[in-house]
Amino acid sequence: MTPRTTLPAGSLLARIHFTTGPHPAAWNTWRIHGPLAIGRFDPHPLPITNHRVHGVIYASLANGQVDPMTHCLAEVFQRDRTIALHRGTPTFTLFEISRDVSLIDLRAQHASSNPRSATHEWARDAYRDTPPADGVLYPTGLAARPGVDAAMTSVCLWKRRRSCLPPQPIFSRPLADASLRGAVELAATQLNYLLLV
Repeated sequence: MTPRTTLPAGSLLARIHFTTGPHPAAWNTWRIHGPLAIGRFDPHPLPITNHRVHGVIYASLANGQVDPMTHCLAEVFQRDRTIALHRGTPTFTLFEISRDVSLIDLRAQHASSNPRSATHEWARDAYRDTPPADGVLYPTGLAARPGVDAAMTSVCLWKRRRSCLPPQPIFSRPLADASLRGAVELAATQLNYLLLV
């Protein structure tokens, strides 16, 4: 049986979302379009389209063990390892969940040979079979890359039951904001990602 973990209300999460471009999203927008190849734990049924009750938000658990900025940049820009500060206006946001959330905990299964743990089929089954679960807690899949700490933990929140999102985030600024420049540059160097300013 897959273990469950409860993140208490007030737990800090971080995410990068794009506020302009073809698919703009606010910090608290649930992505209802799916399942997408980039969404490892999308529970959306097929076909790929908008599913109003199957929204997701992917975030980093900001637990003090790792830098959430570095984790978010590593995950969001992993495809071409290029951080473009102005394309889509990527925005870094920190927020505290407003209630306890129950998550399927896959951290201990990171080395498992069971490929189903990373498929949309698994996510659909888990969503259907564990109705109290609010999503999935899982280790980064990028641990072998430069600058990526194996302790980086991701969260896929599922839009179900009462929302766990607060009325306002703690912090939200575009990556191009001068106050974030030093952190973004340091993370890009650590990750060996190209930074386009």
